[in-house]
Amino acid sequence: MHPMHENKFLHLKVFYQNLADHIKKFNIRYVINAMSQSDKNQVDRYIDREILSQIPHCTIETWNDLNHCLTHTLDRSVTQWYMAGQTWKICVHNNDIGLKRIARASSQAFTTSHCELINEFDFYADQISFRNDQNMLVEHKDFIEDTLQWEYLPWFGYKLIQN
Repeated sequence: MHPMHENKFLHLKVFYQNLADHIKKFNIRYVINAMSQSDKNQVDRYIDREILSQIPHCTIETWNDLNHCLTHTLDRSVTQWYMAGQTWKICVHNNDIGLKRIARASSQAFTTSHCELINEFDFYADQISFRNDQNMLVEHKDFIEDTLQWEYLPWFGYKLIQN
């Protein structure tokens, strides 16, 4: 392994270990693993072992999967979500289940195939949630300067403002 890639791998491993330890402090009822290319990215084994093996979860790849999970699997019972991932302003924002789509769709509410509106969902993050393309943790200024709107919550971190 090239030293640069080895260094990135170690940083990501630490990121996932810290993330797993951090979210264990929450009252987690359900986890949605929406990691893109999860079959190719093996960095998340710590998350698999420490979180996903212990808490009810599903792995999804598309927006429709998310809609189905929220409305059918969970029957609209979980409305507050903590978000985490890599890479800020790239995958985190632009994936099919990225922040841009979540912010845009949250205010419209998700709909079932029967066109029923469901509860509004709230999405939260903090300074442990995301890594940027330099493999560093996203900082307060990144949330403030983001193209999406975030409400700063001094007692926790940030709430994604729905458009």
